[in-house]
Amino acid sequence: MSDDATQGDGGQQPSDGVIGQSVDRLRLWLEGEQANSNSVDVLVDENADLEKLTELSLGDASWVFVEESQASEAADIGAALVPYGGRLEPLGGELSLSPEVLIQTESYATAPYVSVSVPTAFSVVDDVDLSALRTDVEKAQNRGEFPEHLTLPIATVLDERSWLSPLLPRRTRATRLLVRADGSVLDGPFGNPVDSDLTLTEPTEEPHDDAVAMARFLGAAKVIRALRPRLNATISVAGFGPDADASASERTDAVFVAAAEDHQYVVNLENRRVDRVPTTVAEFVESVFNAPDEAVINTEEQTVLDALGLQATLNTVRERTAQ
Repeated sequence: MSDDATQGDGGQQPSDGVIGQSVDRLRLWLEGEQANSNSVDVLVDENADLEKLTELSLGDASWVFVEESQASEAADIGAALVPYGGRLEPLGGELSLSPEVLIQTESYATAPYVSVSVPTAFSVVDDVDLSALRTDVEKAQNRGEFPEHLTLPIATVLDERSWLSPLLPRRTRATRLLVRADGSVLDGPFGNPVDSDLTLTEPTEEPHDDAVAMARFLGAAKVIRALRPRLNATISVAGFGPDADASASERTDAVFVAAAEDHQYVVNLENRRVDRVPTTVAEFVESVFNAPDEAVINTEEQTVLDALGLQATLNTVRERTAQ
């Protein structure tokens, strides 16, 4: 049983004291992220066949979000059970975890006009959304400005992990699932079908020509969202704005250097690590990853990379660019 759950009438349900944790788990599910290395969280559509859950190797570290009318039927699934109300609709939907807790989904194109007063996931589903995203990318690259709706701590992007894939290691096994009412099991709302062994298939669609630039933009916005709750200051991210290095938007690593007032931070989205560092270290990290093949690293700088856990990441980037 998960430590975050207690036994209730409808299965292992999170107690009232961990509703916030349920929101965090659902946010990670919406983003396509894994809550921990042993979990495979699942969202089950209304009226889906719950027998599908018994075919999946979930384990007791996983959480299952099931429509509240089916909660009692899912009592024996062996994972933490979270009843929800509403419906997952990428273009304007709502999911409720309690009468006071609501998560909404909206299209990216409508984001500037949406009131973000509750946790919100924006979806890029068509050319209109994609055009709006590209406009924001260009503005961030040229001016260093990120849209407010994308940097609020309670906002995110639906299937964000997929958009960040040019910067992150490819996954071969599903880490979150969507069980549809028609019986299909998918790797999230926009994902491919997944077999019972959770193996992911190779992507068949060609990536967008500007997929890396969009990934760097969305990654930087994610960094700002992560830092805003702990820093009472304006946050900037290196690689964006008129003075940015020309190569910054084409970097295929998940390392970001952020600044807030006189403080500098190195953030690695691959392992969600955040380090506060001196300005000289921040500038060194940014310069090394802007030109990974050209950097000549001395012993002292090597020690810095090792201390920040970045040497393996730099090696991976070098191998990737050499191919």
